[in-house]
Amino acid sequence: MSSTVGPFGADLGWCPRASGIPSALVCVQCPASLSLVENLENIKIRVQGEIRTASERQKTQYDKSRIHRQFAVGDLVLLNADGITLDAKRGLPQSWQSRYIGPFPMTERKGGLVYVLDMSSVQTKVHAEFHVSLLKKYVAATDGRTLTKPPPVVADTDTYEVECILRKRVWRKKTQ
Repeated sequence: MSSTVGPFGADLGWCPRASGIPSALVCVQCPASLSLVENLENIKIRVQGEIRTASERQKTQYDKSRIHRQFAVGDLVLLNADGITLDAKRGLPQSWQSRYIGPFPMTERKGGLVYVLDMSSVQTKVHAEFHVSLLKKYVAATDGRTLTKPPPVVADTDTYEVECILRKRVWRKKTQ
């Protein structure tokens, strides 16, 4: 719904394309000035209502694409790793790094959208306050699977020499 009054009509009470300045604006003592003031107040109330309606409509459309998340203190959450470089992941290609890091326990809620995480388990200099859009609820595996980290690769392991090749694999007429 568009406003039926233009900006000049809402501000001045008359359209500048009309024939000259209204006489009510010229004579301050005139009774027509009272009707002009009433007219301006009516226009103001109508325009404020139209702005309120338009604002509510915009909010409704904006909220259609937003997910409202809330967490309680003590919940486990995952943190979006975009823009965070952990010391353990430094030097790895971004495609090898996880999208989310964690889980971290929630320690405090500041305001409605900012949460404080306990990041003592991660060796990094990252501020512990994050916006709710960077957090995701941690869901543990329920099918009995657990993720275990592989043992670290140690460079001082024993090396072996190949004495001879016993056979080869051929696939599509090519040796692999």
